[in-house]
Amino acid sequence: METLPPGDLLDGQSHAWVEWWAGRWTAFDPTNGIPVGERHVAVGRGREYGDVPPLKGVYAGPANTGQGVEVAITRLR
Repeated sequence: METLPPGDLLDGQSHAWVEWWAGRWTAFDPTNGIPVGERHVAVGRGREYGDVPPLKGVYAGPANTGQGVEVAITRLR
């Protein structure tokens, strides 16, 4: 992981990982094929996608309008 001075902005990614109980909580990121570590930031927990969807609501507008998601991380200290 690259080290940034506080206040610098870094582009990130948004995806889910899995956690399970096996005598202790164990987490794995299947998208990147790595254990969950300091590069992961939990913003919600749920039993399934419907418990914590990243976007939820109703869109009213033209059908041909696309949607996009951007993830930016700022180091605070």
